[in-house]
Amino acid sequence: MVMPIRPDLTQHRGTVHGGVIGSLADNVCGYAVASVAGAIVTSSYTLHLLAPTIGERIRAFGRSIHAGGRLATATADLYAENGEDRTLVATAFATFVLFR
Repeated sequence: MVMPIRPDLTQHRGTVHGGVIGSLADNVCGYAVASVAGAIVTSSYTLHLLAPTIGERIRAFGRSIHAGGRLATATADLYAENGEDRTLVATAFATFVLFR
């Protein structure tokens, strides 16, 4: 998932707000799990902010780890991109409830 960085997504220091990063991480984890497990809802997620998010866009990668009988888990890595430069800015781990 790719999201352009816009001024309305930044906080007073010009970096993307952590809530925006968390929402994007939740989305890519959710899509990763839903692609293998069907209907889900987020149970919890943990977000680790590693660097200021500045640049032209954020590129987020989600990966499903496990889908069991009732719960599924996924991880995400989020990168700030500026031209050809890419910086890891956040990682996340999420748990989802499956609806079967």
